[in-house]
Amino acid sequence: VGCSKPTVVNARIPGMPADYETPALMLDAATGNTVLIFGVQDAVRSVAFNMDGTQLATGGTDGIVRIWDTQSGEEMLVLKQQKSWINSITFSPDGTQLATCAQSGTVQLWDLATGQPIKTFRTDSNTIGILGLTINVAFSPDGSRIVSGSSDETLKVWDAQTGKETFTLKGHTDRVTSVAFSPDGSRIVSGSWDKTLRVWDAQSADGTL
Repeated sequence: VGCSKPTVVNARIPGMPADYETPALMLDAATGNTVLIFGVQDAVRSVAFNMDGTQLATGGTDGIVRIWDTQSGEEMLVLKQQKSWINSITFSPDGTQLATCAQSGTVQLWDLATGQPIKTFRTDSNTIGILGLTINVAFSPDGSRIVSGSSDETLKVWDAQTGKETFTLKGHTDRVTSVAFSPDGSRIVSGSWDKTLRVWDAQSADGTL
């Protein structure tokens, strides 16, 4: 598409069909020019590229995740199991799986070869979902772990293979709105409405550095 570093935004385009009122746009990061328009059917809350940039995932207020071909703009796959807004989506490092978190508090892992959910992550109490609104989710660089941030002021680290909670990180005093692993997987950084950034030991249950 002639765009080495594309970025994606959500926008309204005059004249689009009524059922495609809030498309996602892929822009050339150098020029700001529109490269592709993806005709999603509701407000987009999260977007993510796979590692090689050939696929784009979008998730929105209709609870549906769509996978797009970034060369042609064609819809490749639709994931429909979520029943509430999609707050965050992220590809696994190898591009074979997608993790999503929803307004309902659930974190789900999807097989992109079949389009089927693999796991719905559970807390230690074996209750489906997570206490509070789940806002953000991220894979570790090796794909073995997933971290989620929630409105209950905590981060949870999950085993991506078993779907079991590994440990919970506590310290924020307001909702956790952003999470990420460091490139070597040894640290987790989180941002919160409490106006702080925290860096955690990704191997320690108490997060102590």
